[in-house]
Amino acid sequence: MGKTIKMIGQINRLVFFVILAFNVYYSANLKLPMNPVLNKGGPWKYLTIWNLVLQTMYWGLVNIGQFMESKKTRKIGYLDIFFHSIILPLSMIVTFTFWAIYSLNPELILPKVIRPFFPEWHNQSIHTLVLIGPLIEAICTSHKIPTRKQGLKVFLFLLVTYLVNMHYFGFVHGNFIYPFLNQMAYPYKLVFFVFMGIMSLGFYFLSEKFHHSVAKIK
Repeated sequence: MGKTIKMIGQINRLVFFVILAFNVYYSANLKLPMNPVLNKGGPWKYLTIWNLVLQTMYWGLVNIGQFMESKKTRKIGYLDIFFHSIILPLSMIVTFTFWAIYSLNPELILPKVIRPFFPEWHNQSIHTLVLIGPLIEAICTSHKIPTRKQGLKVFLFLLVTYLVNMHYFGFVHGNFIYPFLNQMAYPYKLVFFVFMGIMSLGFYFLSEKFHHSVAKIK
Protein backbone atom coordinates (compact mmCIF):
# COMPACT_ATOMS: atom_id res chain seq x y z
CA MET A 1 0.00 0.00 0.00
CA GLY A 2 2.84 2.39 0.91
CA LYS A 3 4.60 1.75 -2.41
CA THR A 4 1.35 2.32 -4.32
CA ILE A 5 0.74 5.68 -2.61
CA LYS A 6 4.33 6.72 -3.24
CA MET A 7 4.00 5.79 -6.92
CA ILE A 8 0.76 7.80 -7.18
CA GLY A 9 2.60 10.76 -5.70
CA GLN A 10 5.44 10.44 -8.23
CA ILE A 11 3.02 10.19 -11.15
CA ASN A 12 1.07 13.16 -9.79
CA ARG A 13 4.25 15.27 -9.75
CA LEU A 14 5.14 14.43 -13.33
CA VAL A 15 1.61 14.85 -14.70
CA PHE A 16 1.06 18.20 -13.02
CA PHE A 17 4.44 19.52 -14.12
CA VAL A 18 3.55 18.76 -17.76
CA ILE A 19 0.02 20.19 -17.47
CA LEU A 20 1.01 23.40 -15.69
CA ALA A 21 4.16 23.97 -17.77
CA PHE A 22 1.96 23.90 -20.89
CA ASN A 23 -0.43 26.38 -19.26
CA VAL A 24 2.48 28.70 -18.44
CA TYR A 25 3.49 28.51 -22.11
CA TYR A 26 -0.11 29.21 -23.17
CA SER A 27 -0.35 32.19 -20.78
CA ALA A 28 2.98 33.60 -21.99
CA ASN A 29 1.73 33.57 -25.57
CA LEU A 30 -1.75 34.88 -24.78
CA LYS A 31 -2.69 37.86 -26.96
CA LEU A 32 -5.25 39.89 -25.03
CA PRO A 33 -7.36 42.64 -26.66
CA MET A 34 -6.05 46.19 -26.35
CA ASN A 35 -7.14 47.49 -22.98
CA PRO A 36 -5.26 49.74 -20.49
CA VAL A 37 -6.11 47.46 -17.56
CA LEU A 38 -5.38 44.16 -19.31
CA ASN A 39 -2.24 45.09 -21.22
CA LYS A 40 -0.15 46.69 -18.46
CA GLY A 41 1.96 43.84 -17.11
CA GLY A 42 0.14 41.25 -19.21
CA PRO A 43 -1.15 38.16 -17.38
CA TRP A 44 1.85 38.12 -15.01
CA LYS A 45 0.30 40.60 -12.58
CA TYR A 46 -2.50 38.25 -11.52
CA LEU A 47 -2.35 35.99 -8.46
CA THR A 48 -3.64 33.11 -10.57
CA ILE A 49 -0.57 33.32 -12.81
CA TRP A 50 1.77 33.79 -9.86
CA ASN A 51 0.34 30.57 -8.45
CA LEU A 52 0.65 28.83 -11.83
CA VAL A 53 4.32 29.79 -12.22
CA LEU A 54 5.22 28.97 -8.61
CA GLN A 55 3.54 25.57 -8.85
CA THR A 56 5.28 24.77 -12.14
CA MET A 57 8.61 25.64 -10.49
CA TYR A 58 7.76 23.43 -7.53
CA TRP A 59 6.71 20.43 -9.65
CA GLY A 60 9.83 20.79 -11.76
CA LEU A 61 12.12 20.92 -8.73
CA VAL A 62 10.52 17.98 -6.92
CA ASN A 63 10.66 15.86 -10.07
CA ILE A 64 14.40 16.48 -10.17
CA GLY A 65 14.74 16.12 -6.39
CA GLN A 66 13.01 12.74 -6.12
CA PHE A 67 15.71 11.18 -8.29
CA MET A 68 18.49 12.73 -6.22
CA GLU A 69 17.06 12.30 -2.73
CA SER A 70 19.02 10.31 -0.18
CA LYS A 71 17.27 8.94 2.91
CA LYS A 72 20.40 9.59 4.93
CA THR A 73 20.32 13.32 4.20
CA ARG A 74 16.54 13.77 4.34
CA LYS A 75 15.67 16.73 6.53
CA ILE A 76 13.42 19.74 6.33
CA GLY A 77 14.43 21.66 3.23
CA TYR A 78 13.43 24.56 1.03
CA LEU A 79 11.00 22.45 -0.99
CA ASP A 80 9.16 21.37 2.17
CA ILE A 81 8.82 25.01 3.23
CA PHE A 82 7.92 26.03 -0.35
CA PHE A 83 5.13 23.47 -0.48
CA HIS A 84 3.71 24.01 3.01
CA SER A 85 3.99 27.82 3.09
CA ILE A 86 3.15 28.77 -0.49
CA ILE A 87 1.93 26.00 -2.78
CA LEU A 88 -0.78 24.46 -0.58
CA PRO A 89 -2.33 27.65 0.91
CA LEU A 90 -1.99 29.70 -2.29
CA SER A 91 -3.73 27.04 -4.36
CA MET A 92 -6.65 27.11 -1.90
CA ILE A 93 -6.86 30.90 -2.07
CA VAL A 94 -6.81 30.98 -5.88
CA THR A 95 -9.36 28.21 -6.35
CA PHE A 96 -11.88 29.19 -3.68
CA THR A 97 -11.78 32.96 -4.23
CA PHE A 98 -11.97 32.71 -8.03
CA TRP A 99 -14.97 30.39 -8.07
CA ALA A 100 -16.70 32.24 -5.22
CA ILE A 101 -16.47 35.57 -7.06
CA TYR A 102 -17.26 33.93 -10.42
CA SER A 103 -20.43 32.39 -8.99
CA LEU A 104 -21.59 35.83 -7.79
CA ASN A 105 -20.73 37.76 -10.94
CA PRO A 106 -18.34 36.42 -13.62
CA GLU A 107 -17.77 39.95 -14.94
CA LEU A 108 -15.99 40.89 -11.69
CA ILE A 109 -13.24 38.32 -12.13
CA LEU A 110 -13.30 37.17 -15.77
CA PRO A 111 -14.78 39.94 -17.98
CA LYS A 112 -16.53 39.00 -21.22
CA VAL A 113 -13.89 40.84 -23.21
CA ILE A 114 -11.24 38.25 -22.33
CA ARG A 115 -13.32 35.07 -22.05
CA PRO A 116 -12.72 34.10 -25.72
CA PHE A 117 -9.00 34.02 -24.89
CA PHE A 118 -9.53 31.67 -21.92
CA PRO A 119 -10.86 28.32 -23.21
CA GLU A 120 -12.51 26.13 -20.61
CA TRP A 121 -9.56 23.71 -20.39
CA HIS A 122 -7.21 26.61 -19.55
CA ASN A 123 -9.63 28.15 -17.05
CA GLN A 124 -10.08 24.81 -15.26
CA SER A 125 -6.34 24.12 -15.30
CA ILE A 126 -5.36 27.40 -13.64
CA HIS A 127 -8.31 27.68 -11.24
CA THR A 128 -9.25 24.08 -10.34
CA LEU A 129 -6.47 21.61 -11.13
CA VAL A 130 -3.99 23.83 -9.29
CA LEU A 131 -5.67 22.74 -6.04
CA ILE A 132 -6.08 19.05 -6.89
CA GLY A 133 -2.36 18.50 -7.51
CA PRO A 134 -1.18 19.91 -4.15
CA LEU A 135 -3.89 17.97 -2.25
CA ILE A 136 -2.70 14.71 -3.81
CA GLU A 137 0.91 15.70 -3.08
CA ALA A 138 0.10 16.33 0.60
CA ILE A 139 -1.67 12.98 0.91
CA CYS A 140 0.82 10.83 -1.00
CA THR A 141 4.16 12.42 -0.14
CA SER A 142 5.86 12.70 3.23
CA HIS A 143 6.93 16.31 3.76
CA LYS A 144 8.84 17.62 6.73
CA ILE A 145 6.42 20.30 7.97
CA PRO A 146 8.03 23.59 9.08
CA THR A 147 7.07 25.38 12.28
CA ARG A 148 4.18 27.83 12.15
CA LYS A 149 6.63 30.71 12.59
CA GLN A 150 8.73 29.57 9.62
CA GLY A 151 5.71 28.96 7.43
CA LEU A 152 3.95 32.23 8.24
CA LYS A 153 7.08 34.28 7.53
CA VAL A 154 7.25 32.93 3.98
CA PHE A 155 3.49 33.14 3.41
CA LEU A 156 3.21 36.72 4.71
CA PHE A 157 6.16 37.79 2.57
CA LEU A 158 4.33 36.51 -0.51
CA LEU A 159 1.09 38.16 0.61
CA VAL A 160 2.71 41.57 1.16
CA THR A 161 4.59 41.31 -2.15
CA TYR A 162 1.35 40.72 -4.01
CA LEU A 163 -0.35 43.58 -2.17
CA VAL A 164 2.48 45.90 -3.27
CA ASN A 165 2.03 44.59 -6.83
CA MET A 166 -1.69 45.45 -6.76
CA HIS A 167 -1.08 48.97 -5.43
CA TYR A 168 1.72 49.56 -7.92
CA PHE A 169 -0.72 49.08 -10.80
CA GLY A 170 -3.42 51.03 -8.99
CA PHE A 171 -1.36 54.13 -8.19
CA VAL A 172 1.36 54.15 -10.86
CA HIS A 173 -0.73 53.06 -13.85
CA GLY A 174 -4.06 54.38 -12.60
CA ASN A 175 -5.89 51.05 -12.78
CA PHE A 176 -6.09 48.27 -10.23
CA ILE A 177 -5.62 44.87 -11.83
CA TYR A 178 -9.12 43.69 -10.89
CA PRO A 179 -11.82 45.87 -12.52
CA PHE A 180 -14.17 45.97 -9.52
CA LEU A 181 -11.47 47.66 -7.38
CA ASN A 182 -11.46 50.65 -9.74
CA GLN A 183 -15.11 51.25 -8.89
CA MET A 184 -14.55 51.35 -5.12
CA ALA A 185 -13.76 54.41 -3.01
CA TYR A 186 -10.49 53.89 -1.14
CA PRO A 187 -12.11 53.31 2.31
CA TYR A 188 -13.98 50.39 0.76
CA LYS A 189 -10.78 49.17 -0.88
CA LEU A 190 -9.13 49.22 2.54
CA VAL A 191 -11.96 47.14 4.02
CA PHE A 192 -11.63 44.73 1.08
CA PHE A 193 -7.86 44.35 1.55
CA VAL A 194 -8.23 43.77 5.29
CA PHE A 195 -10.93 41.18 4.65
CA MET A 196 -8.79 39.44 2.01
CA GLY A 197 -5.81 39.45 4.38
CA ILE A 198 -7.84 37.81 7.15
CA MET A 199 -9.33 35.32 4.70
CA SER A 200 -5.87 34.47 3.31
CA LEU A 201 -4.60 33.77 6.83
CA GLY A 202 -7.67 31.59 7.34
CA PHE A 203 -6.73 29.58 4.26
CA TYR A 204 -3.16 29.29 5.52
CA PHE A 205 -4.33 27.83 8.84
CA LEU A 206 -6.78 25.55 7.00
CA SER A 207 -4.02 24.22 4.75
CA GLU A 208 -1.75 23.81 7.78
CA LYS A 209 -4.41 21.78 9.62
CA PHE A 210 -5.01 19.64 6.54
CA HIS A 211 -1.28 19.03 6.06
CA HIS A 212 -0.80 18.01 9.70
CA SER A 213 -3.89 15.77 9.55
CA VAL A 214 -2.75 13.78 6.51
CA ALA A 215 0.81 13.58 7.90
CA LYS A 216 -0.50 11.78 11.02
CA ILE A 217 -2.08 8.95 9.04
CA LYS A 218 1.00 8.11 6.95
